[in-house]
Amino acid sequence: MAGPIGNGAAEVAAELEKVRDKLPELFAVEDTFFNLVNERTQKDKVSYRPERIPFQISNGVKGRGGSLLDGQDLGRGGGPQLAFGSMAPVEFDWIIEWTKHAEIATNSREKSIEDYAKLILKAHMKAAQNDLDSLIIFGDGVNTVGIVTPNVNVAGSPFYTAGTPAIIYVDNASRFRQGADYDLYNGGPGTGLTETITITGIDYGNSALYIATSPATAPVSGAYLIFNNSSGVAGSGINGIQTLNQTTAGGTFMGVSKTAFPGNFQSSAINAQAATLTPQLARLLLNTLIMNAGVEEPDKASYRFMTGLGQKAAWENTAIAQTQVIQPGDAKAHDMLPGTQITTIGGIKMTASRKYIPGRIDLLDISTWFISEVQPLDYYSVGAQEMWPVYGASGGLASAMLKYMIWVGNIGCENPKKNAILYNLAPVSGFSF
Repeated sequence: MAGPIGNGAAEVAAELEKVRDKLPELFAVEDTFFNLVNERTQKDKVSYRPERIPFQISNGVKGRGGSLLDGQDLGRGGGPQLAFGSMAPVEFDWIIEWTKHAEIATNSREKSIEDYAKLILKAHMKAAQNDLDSLIIFGDGVNTVGIVTPNVNVAGSPFYTAGTPAIIYVDNASRFRQGADYDLYNGGPGTGLTETITITGIDYGNSALYIATSPATAPVSGAYLIFNNSSGVAGSGINGIQTLNQTTAGGTFMGVSKTAFPGNFQSSAINAQAATLTPQLARLLLNTLIMNAGVEEPDKASYRFMTGLGQKAAWENTAIAQTQVIQPGDAKAHDMLPGTQITTIGGIKMTASRKYIPGRIDLLDISTWFISEVQPLDYYSVGAQEMWPVYGASGGLASAMLKYMIWVGNIGCENPKKNAILYNLAPVSGFSF
């Protein structure tokens, strides 16, 4: 009887396994606006008591004309009128958890291409900065991350598809993180929590969020997805673009009633009425700011245009069209697309974020923005301890560890009239952001 032959099953145990020594990130995180404000503005170190922010509402000095100096009554005077708002800090934390197995199995190059403990710590900081950036960019003061909407890239697209996985379409998927939890509010802020969902995958191009299975209550178009464990009440979250650069005449600005001081707490605003971005619209925005803010010319070092990639492309499209006009002849002889995308509007730097509110450009005087901070972004600690044990069902230790990152603060703007908004711009083909 013949013995076993030397085949693949026999020799596989001796084969060397090649593991590629690169670990690409298949997700996207970004902290463009958070870091811009964090690096370029003042920070107020505050307690948990709401910070009071004073504003001078008017000059208040009276003036009269006519015959006054031959013994006539010169009238009564006035003085500068002041008001104050307030801003309360908001608490956030981010949690990582890993097992001892994952740590010791990867703690040297002989064992793994990546030290898992170091990898998860790096991911921790990136996640925190990304989330704060998302909350400030949407910035409605509720901790909203996005709104459930149909897929703008597909005509007649649904806003939600049931199944496994289920798909929820949102206004901009780039503000979300794969693996993170979000609270669904079908009725919007101030209504009851519908359900908490976990994102298992993201299709950024189609602004689609994947969740493992259909939620018990189906999302509705216009539903809010809010940062997990937030109260979901207006004014309870971190401030941001939509709370500090407003077009509306009503409501409040950092605790001040806007109707009590009409016109004082509104940013300059231009409704593009679904028109495509043009140099004329950009100039109108700049001149409207000059008229309303009383500045002769925006300080190019202080101001910044903030927008999404779609409107940045729209701005470049205007330059491409001009290039085609002034370079007639054989089109093949000219590269109509510059190697570097345009990064200024009227000489003012433009910063584009994947997360931005579609159809909107904000012209911001960054020097008027500030951070009110109780606790800088850092690890939660008690004394020197930053790492925390997990306990098993028996009451003994589980072979896992926890680490928390915390931030307590808020963001404010001391003069909204020095900011401006160009909104309701036409969407750009191929861009959902």
